[in-house]
Amino acid sequence: MKNLGIISISLTWLGLIFLIKAWPGNTSMSFSQHAAQNKAAQMYYLLLFLVTLPLFYLFMIDWFAPHFKMGLLFKLLVTICSGCMLVAAVTPETTGRKIVIHRYAAFTMSYCFLPITLLIVLSKSVSTPARIFGTVVVLYMLYGVYLLTKYKRRHPKMLYFQASYIAVFHLTILAATYLR
Repeated sequence: MKNLGIISISLTWLGLIFLIKAWPGNTSMSFSQHAAQNKAAQMYYLLLFLVTLPLFYLFMIDWFAPHFKMGLLFKLLVTICSGCMLVAAVTPETTGRKIVIHRYAAFTMSYCFLPITLLIVLSKSVSTPARIFGTVVVLYMLYGVYLLTKYKRRHPKMLYFQASYIAVFHLTILAATYLR
């Protein structure tokens, strides 16, 4: 079970890199906006998360949470986060209501990353180096939320902001898992 974390995170990043290469856009576009460009990209994005999300969820709920003695709040946030990711993947950011639904789900998911990371930092079962790293990540995430608010979720480098925000979240999980 422990290896499902690194497997799902690695597959996610390889898949997102492929998405950007196969359906290029510009840096103001989010991953979802790259995926919304046409039906093939939409299907690819959905399949990517139908494969990686269950693996990640199983890792977080069945290994990570029990191993680090995370409570119900942690599991609830991971479940909300995963459910929102699934809604975002199923609902491409194309037109009308789909944009609203997709963005609501995607931003709810991304905002859940912050308290999940904070709970990891606060866990006495997580190693000190991982908790220190996680503390820096929490500060970075707070800065990211500030920037999203300041620029009203639009920025010429949105892809870089989004990628780094997700990456530091994943790195916090991997640090907790593998740093002793």
